[in-house]
Amino acid sequence: MGTSPATLSLPEGAATVVARLAAYREGTAEATVADGMRPVRITLAALPYAVEVTTTPPGARVRIGTRTVTAPGRTEIPRPTAAVRATGTLTGYLDATATIETTAFVETPEAMVATIALTLAPRPAAVVRTGGSSGT
Repeated sequence: MGTSPATLSLPEGAATVVARLAAYREGTAEATVADGMRPVRITLAALPYAVEVTTTPPGARVRIGTRTVTAPGRTEIPRPTAAVRATGTLTGYLDATATIETTAFVETPEAMVATIALTLAPRPAAVVRTGGSSGT
């Protein structure tokens, strides 16, 4: 019915006040509406931020900021204020990286979630050179 802070005209009696804000859990408060009542205060809790990651092949260790997860997997990260880099590593494969922009996070009921997929390329086989001369 409005943007906080708001003054609402409600009939006297019991009321439930609901507050919503993107990236926060919904908050509610029960109130008894009467002349001269005190303001209703609702504190909203921020949703956690999480990254869901898959890799090809699966099983890579993916570092996202200070967090590490084995793919496929999910990890919570601190609320990003700038793009976050994800790096996947797996023995026998070249590292793969991705940048997760702050706009990539989508609100779900339980968290702000970004989904990434990394593809790791096989490490090229080492070439062994022999520099031999025959001993004839």
